[in-house]
Amino acid sequence: MGTELFGRSSYRPALTAAGPVLLPQAQRIVSGVQDYRPQAHDLLAGVEARLTLVADVTAPADLVTATLKAFYAEFPRVELVLLTRVLDNTFLALQDGTADLGVVIAPPAYRLLEGGGVSHLR
Repeated sequence: MGTELFGRSSYRPALTAAGPVLLPQAQRIVSGVQDYRPQAHDLLAGVEARLTLVADVTAPADLVTATLKAFYAEFPRVELVLLTRVLDNTFLALQDGTADLGVVIAPPAYRLLEGGGVSHLR
């Protein structure tokens, strides 16, 4: 870019006049590249970049918290959006695609899918 961050006029490299201004941005760029590699690896392996989880408001908080901790332990780079819904609206969010995953307590009065409900997900 035509501007040096460090000068070599002495034994040890020292910031140039432009260095204090440009160094923080250069560090953010390097950090971004370091974050990019594992994220790209995850995407190539089929890991979603973002998922939406819907939780029934009647679900115990410790169950939701344990679910979130387990999820982040397994998928630390996946952005997780958390929605809360009341009773059957939790299932509707799954059925209409608003949410990808759900934490529910009781089945709805109707069938989620024509062939039956989902028993578990991998």
